[in-house]
Amino acid sequence: MNLFSAVNTVQTGLFDTISCDFSSCRLMIIEKSMLPAVFLDRDGVLIEYRKNYIRQWSDVVFYSSSLNALAALRELPCRIFIVTNQSAVGRGLITIKDAVEINNWIVSVVEQGGGRVDAVYMCPHKPEDNCDCRKPKPGMILQAAKTFAI
Repeated sequence: MNLFSAVNTVQTGLFDTISCDFSSCRLMIIEKSMLPAVFLDRDGVLIEYRKNYIRQWSDVVFYSSSLNALAALRELPCRIFIVTNQSAVGRGLITIKDAVEINNWIVSVVEQGGGRVDAVYMCPHKPEDNCDCRKPKPGMILQAAKTFAI
């Protein structure tokens, strides 16, 4: 299964919960009483993963398939969220302001490509901080659920 077949599954309404782990894409779709939601990781899913972290806009390289998939998801009756661990902030390699600006620019490019992102949730902590928001813990998803009533 690839991201487009998962999108087609959503479009046909044949889902309760879908959790896919492709070689380069993790997609989780959760249906709630109101709108379903799609949670997408940022690095390694929408944009190429960088071992030394995304520290500036020039480090960002989009997967062409991610922009196409987000454009296909745009019209579906679901919320679309990016959830991203950005420990470079906690490590002092990038400021929170710069990280937010990079995320905002990513959303802008997605929108220019015909896609939509309802919100970006970012964990700025280091793994050893043991926070509740760092994936795989559900903190960012729970925050989105509360904010968007999903």
